[in-house]
Amino acid sequence: MTSGSTTARARATTVCALLASSLLLVPLAGTAAAHPEPASPAVSAPRTGGFDATALERALAEVPDGDVSAALIRVGGKGSWSGSAGVRDLRTGAPALPHARFRAGSTTKVVTAAVVLQLVGEKRVALDAPVSRYLPDLLPASFTEPPTVRHLLTYTSGLRPGASLGSTTEEMYPRRFETLTPEEVVAASVAQGPAHTPGERQVYGNIHYTVLAMLIEAVTGDSYEHQAAVRVFRPLGMRHTGFPAAPTPASTARTTAPTPTSTAGPPTSPSGTCPTAGRSGT
Repeated sequence: MTSGSTTARARATTVCALLASSLLLVPLAGTAAAHPEPASPAVSAPRTGGFDATALERALAEVPDGDVSAALIRVGGKGSWSGSAGVRDLRTGAPALPHARFRAGSTTKVVTAAVVLQLVGEKRVALDAPVSRYLPDLLPASFTEPPTVRHLLTYTSGLRPGASLGSTTEEMYPRRFETLTPEEVVAASVAQGPAHTPGERQVYGNIHYTVLAMLIEAVTGDSYEHQAAVRVFRPLGMRHTGFPAAPTPASTARTTAPTPTSTAGPPTSPSGTCPTAGRSGT
């Protein structure tokens, strides 16, 4: 997802707020090397009930700080509340835009899981079937026990992290306009062999959801982005959420699958916060 707040040396920080139809897709801008004087938070008239608007305003009043240069918060449902604080440009000090687009990062994984579970409900995918049923050329012979779809959904597949553009913001920033394909990321992962037997332990990572995005495309014969749109975004009325049409910074996550961008709400990769997350997804 694309963020309207860009920073020079940023550590991505995500803030989640409730957006259209209860889908969590709200993030935030990253850390800055220098911080201008904080601008007064811009907030909408608080709605009554459901959350502590005063606490949200207090949190925004402390931005920018040592962790973030800008923050956007939007709450929807019965009534609405929104607020922003900080700057979108460290050089000029221009304030963050309350309705800017931003990357949803790893929250995109919610979208990926929703599409996979819909396919399960349609009996086109079986949770306990090995992933090799749907992606027969994915795993080399070293995977004597292929992970199942359920293992991928629950981060217990045993897959190791795949190719990336760096493990820290400092490493990724100079390569932020480069991209990796999901296939490149996954090939680097499986070439290392399994980290552990599927189901043995849970290890969070983008690689699981990168593979799930590839599974979605294999099963449907359609792009991950289009399936996300017709199965999740459109039914929920998320008119301002989607995937960039052109290559975007890989450091935000289709190195593994694309991450959507939202205004209210493959990547360079499918999962979300790193180059292998977008279809992950951030």
